[in-house]
Amino acid sequence: MQIVTPEDVAENAVRELTGGSTGRDVVAALDASATGPSYRGGYLRQAALNRLLQMEAEHGEAVAFEILGPPRLSKLLYEAHLLKLTMGHSDAILAETPAGLARVSEQRLCDDIALRRRILSIGLPILLPDGANLLRGPAIKSSAAYHGWVDLTPDNMMLWQERIRTIRQDAAAEADCATDSSSARDRLLGPARDWNPARDILDIGEIVAWILDREEGGRRLKD
Repeated sequence: MQIVTPEDVAENAVRELTGGSTGRDVVAALDASATGPSYRGGYLRQAALNRLLQMEAEHGEAVAFEILGPPRLSKLLYEAHLLKLTMGHSDAILAETPAGLARVSEQRLCDDIALRRRILSIGLPILLPDGANLLRGPAIKSSAAYHGWVDLTPDNMMLWQERIRTIRQDAAAEADCATDSSSARDRLLGPARDWNPARDILDIGEIVAWILDREEGGRRLKD
């Protein structure tokens, strides 16, 4: 019957653990067969971003859709989008109190029916500033605020202020090292996208990419 016995599996496991080469390492096989990022892909990235900016200028800013991926990604994008809509500038975000940010974000969602409907329609409930009440649609994609609720509580707004403050510091550090040609930095917040830290850094895609990289260890490269 050509069956695989428990002893066969155990023998391969022991040989791999002791440094042998069995050819049965599934993780190594997947790693060797998967196609990684290419130089051409990196070169064309800016062209794709420029085209997306043109489309947003014509049709409005895109945020997140149901098929984007894990609910947490859509949650972060919509929270950053709300801060951008309500405050318009990173200076204004840092100058406001967390309670003030929560209040103006809630008011924006009360006034903007279309935005509220888009958020709820993809399964993201909205946690109101009191932390006790929730706006929701027919489906909820996540059972916890961290993983997939648009969180308007002051505590979450304080977290966003800390993120914006750190991103500004990173962008300012890059501006001070404009002639540095090393590969020490994984992301280039300033030169790569022509950001001006003194003016604005509210590119919601770059902000969320920074969060996934810095806070959640989401680097794609091997360590």
